[in-house]
Amino acid sequence: MLNIAVLGASISGLAIALRLQSSGHQVSVWDGRRSFSASNAGWLFNHSSLAHLRELGIDLADMTHRITSGEQIPHHSKNAAAHFESISTHGIRQQVLHDRLLFKLGTKNIHLGAQFDEFQPQQGYIVKSARFLDGREVFADLFIGADGVDSKVRSVQIPGPQLRPLNIMEIRGTTTVPELPRELVKSFKLYENNRLGMNVYLIPTAENDISWGLQIDLNRHPLKEFHSNGKLNEISASLSEFPKLVRRCIPASSLANGQIRASKDQEFPDRFHRGNVVLIGDAAHPLTSFLGQSIDSSLEDTQVLGDMIDDLSRGNIADLETCFTDFIRQRRPILRARQRFIRNQESALKGHLAVKNQNSVVTL
Repeated sequence: MLNIAVLGASISGLAIALRLQSSGHQVSVWDGRRSFSASNAGWLFNHSSLAHLRELGIDLADMTHRITSGEQIPHHSKNAAAHFESISTHGIRQQVLHDRLLFKLGTKNIHLGAQFDEFQPQQGYIVKSARFLDGREVFADLFIGADGVDSKVRSVQIPGPQLRPLNIMEIRGTTTVPELPRELVKSFKLYENNRLGMNVYLIPTAENDISWGLQIDLNRHPLKEFHSNGKLNEISASLSEFPKLVRRCIPASSLANGQIRASKDQEFPDRFHRGNVVLIGDAAHPLTSFLGQSIDSSLEDTQVLGDMIDDLSRGNIADLETCFTDFIRQRRPILRARQRFIRNQESALKGHLAVKNQNSVVTL
């Protein structure tokens, strides 16, 4: 069995730690945050991700909303709406998943306030330890970087293509309602308005919760104005050009309390690893959170990599280099397909093209 240090208590970091711990590996998780803030974000979450978590002992059936159809609705009537039927996905709150992973993993091997600084030795492919800014140090056979889009592990050990801002801002939140609107029972909605430079999605994540998100083109809504009440009032007023369902689900008070984040993109690197350090989730392949593309990708990473590390420890894979090379070979085609979809969304939002009918939004 291996001694493994996971750097980052993201969804992918907690999930891979739980996966490897269940196989008998010695696993510790290190994260720079001193506490975990609550998140109002929600995602579409495919059935295979739910099944993978169930194998790890996490049953979320009572904490999700089953979704069997969805609509992608453009602003211009000449562009026919895309309707998705017979899909197997779920609406889920980010906080629910994160809390369940933390509870199942336990706090014994989770170390907070550990902001990653450097590996030792600094030269060569194989590292012996990870050092943190507060002076702590962890020794391990294998290090897994799961520290998110702006990964310090990536920048130190596996430098590659630079992140680029998409000039797109996301506001995300969740609204609790007395009863789900009929249109959202077992269904999600994605509304597009490239004239306004705004996309809106609505995802039921529980019997009384609707998670929502706005994608906003910063070329038409400058970032420097974004945190002002005036700008939020302007965005709130813009929602009047969307169907009444949007305004019912995103009241002004919810918009003001939403989480704001800038979206980033990156060309795929040649590899997700160097020596005995490997990246997973957003640290390896930054994808926007739009409709849950990043969460499914991250959980798939944990399943594939976990199986490969088990095979490595049993002697079924020759060495780490072979293990990690096979990992990226399996993951690259799926991740690139998701990246194409996201970039198509970006172009459509900015009015460069019409979004094509792509079932990949829920089935990849």
